[in-house]
Amino acid sequence: PQGYIEAFNSHAFDRALGVLWLEVGRLNRAIEQAKPWEVLHRGEPIGSTVEPWLGDLYRLAYWLHPFLPQTSEKIGAALREGRLLRNLFPRIK
Repeated sequence: PQGYIEAFNSHAFDRALGVLWLEVGRLNRAIEQAKPWEVLHRGEPIGSTVEPWLGDLYRLAYWLHPFLPQTSEKIGAALREGRLLRNLFPRIK
């Protein structure tokens, strides 16, 4: 996200994390607005809706690695193995 690299490279780690938390908030708002759980409840597919979010989560996990390496690795592994999506939305095939 914009400002993360600059803050990180200048050792302004509080600002770098602040940028990441803003990105987490943006992603959370997008998910809340789209309400994929309601789409699933209607029996409609949501794969194309959640794909961009999965990319965002993967990037966030990458950027979080210097601060939370174990958490970052767990998120990345869950995304690669498809576990995260299945846990969040178990009806997705």
